[in-house]
Amino acid sequence: MACSQSTRWKGTDRRKIIHSICIYMMFLMLGWTSGLFGPSFVDLLLIADVSLKLGSWISALYFVGYAVGCVTGGVLYDRIDRNCLYAAGIFLVGILIAVIPWCFIFALMVFAHFLEGFSSGVIDTVGNAELINIWRENSMMFFMSELCYTVGLFLAPMVVAPFVSHDAIHQQLRNGTELNNDTLHPILSNITVPSNMALYGNLTRQNESHAFVSRLFIPFFISAALAILISIPFVIKFLLRNVEMQQRRGESNVTSKDSKEEDDTKGRQLPTKLKLISLVLFNTMIFVGLLLCESSTSFIAVYTIEQMGFSPAKGALVNAVSNVCGIVAILVAMFASSLNILVFLGIHTVGLLAGLLGLLLSSLAKTNNIGIWFSSAVVGYFRSMIFSFIFTWTNNYITPTTGKVSSLFMMSSCAGAAVGPILLGWLMEEYTYLWFCYLLTIFGVVQLLLYIIGIVLTKYVTSVYGKTYEDIGLDATSVTERLNQVEDDVEVK
Repeated sequence: MACSQSTRWKGTDRRKIIHSICIYMMFLMLGWTSGLFGPSFVDLLLIADVSLKLGSWISALYFVGYAVGCVTGGVLYDRIDRNCLYAAGIFLVGILIAVIPWCFIFALMVFAHFLEGFSSGVIDTVGNAELINIWRENSMMFFMSELCYTVGLFLAPMVVAPFVSHDAIHQQLRNGTELNNDTLHPILSNITVPSNMALYGNLTRQNESHAFVSRLFIPFFISAALAILISIPFVIKFLLRNVEMQQRRGESNVTSKDSKEEDDTKGRQLPTKLKLISLVLFNTMIFVGLLLCESSTSFIAVYTIEQMGFSPAKGALVNAVSNVCGIVAILVAMFASSLNILVFLGIHTVGLLAGLLGLLLSSLAKTNNIGIWFSSAVVGYFRSMIFSFIFTWTNNYITPTTGKVSSLFMMSSCAGAAVGPILLGWLMEEYTYLWFCYLLTIFGVVQLLLYIIGIVLTKYVTSVYGKTYEDIGLDATSVTERLNQVEDDVEVK
């Protein structure tokens, strides 16, 4: 019996790890597709033959599709086989990426990005919820998804950069007036522009020049092939599912064990009003956190160029250093398992606010470029992991993160990512670029206050109702250790 339990556990654990690796690759692809957009944005405008103002709807409709996908993912989480959702979602993303460079009609371009956002929102929501339920006793395995996403976000621009048509853009824009950088769309902050290239007023094609030929289809086809390859394991798992279920039905002990474990993942439930208050609080924290993350990522290069007088190359390097520090933070969080999730989030919240204050003070001094570099690195380090920490916090202490809860969190993150750049861009254009620091510092203080309220609420919830899984006997001892204890007892007898 001990041998049977040990074999069964090893098989289950192996399947969990393989399944998680497939999901990690899916998150790598999600980050990759997000990283494609910034460097290729100017080429997309030229392909569709639209102005910068009209082209900004591409990003807006992408986020609308993402939000709709988050809601759909929450609804479908318990209704459709997740391998089927993953396979269909990532395959559709791959097909759309391959089609986008050929969307010469602007309406088709916008619609393709809407569908891409929808598919990404579905699989992002379902993937987060499933990972947190699979590895709720090992947060490092859940944090791996954020690492893969960030790595994809970092690598994609390197693949796109050699194929961006800088020379063609220069020819298309040479008849305009010099661009006031106040009107730059925030997504352009991630584009490295050659020093000998002048940007001009409107990103529209000139009638006398039709020589523009985009090579964007090359990196997009590479990305599409990668997405389709990542979808294949999910297709195989989906096709083999019926065979596996039949094998499980043939083993009554396994079936009863699986049923018990499925019941164990339900966790305790809070009263409706208390649960509602908690979810509103944590969704607000995610909204503010993602607002800080997306705004700082989108505008740090533009801010350092316009306010601090950095060159475009230097501003892009500041952005790159900030992003690399975010990857380092994820690696640290994954392996520093001795710290509690709440403590970790508190450190990141205070550190982010300190970095924003340092950026503000360095900007007011106007001569402290070292302070700008250091503060940007600090902001990049501590702005990472906010979503994962709050997600894990909710699952461990408040309520199980089901598909619907994950859907709510993803919608809040999309709202924060969309509202932040729009609000910040308007303030910087209408008033002063220092609003980059002012607004982010204000929201940093708000995030700290929300964190303190969340700690107080969590202490009340755990003191009265216990942790999410405590009442069903899931303590710090892992399932592996409990199975080993059963083995030892059997052997002694």
